[in-house]
Amino acid sequence: MTIKEAAEGTNIGIKEFYREFKIPEEVPSETKMKDISKVAPDYDFDKIK
Repeated sequence: MTIKEAAEGTNIGIKEFYREFKIPEEVPSETKMKDISKVAPDYDFDKIK
C-alpha cells in the first residue's frame, strides 16, 4: 500500500497523513509504506505505527 492509498483509506488529507505519521516531505506519495525507510533511511515505520 502506498502512502497515497493509505491516506485515502483513512480519509485523512495527504499533508496531514505525512504529519501524523512523521513521514519526511521528500518521500514521494507513491512510495509503499513499508519502503519509506529506503527513501528516508532515518524513518522507522515500526516505531510510528
